[in-house]
Amino acid sequence: MREREGSVIYRYTGPDTNPWIGILGGASDIGVGADGNVWHVNSCGGIRRYIGDQPS
Repeated sequence: MREREGSVIYRYTGPDTNPWIGILGGASDIGVGADGNVWHVNSCGGIRRYIGDQPS
């Protein structure tokens, strides 16, 4: 399945030669809660919490 432009999620790994790593999944919106948890809206409209490299 081809990802729509802007729907790919990247994780910042720090100041190195390739600091942005693409991770599995896609998102139409991403937010971070006050507690630091990362949430995203997937292509089906479902809300998911990001845990490591695996969206829950």
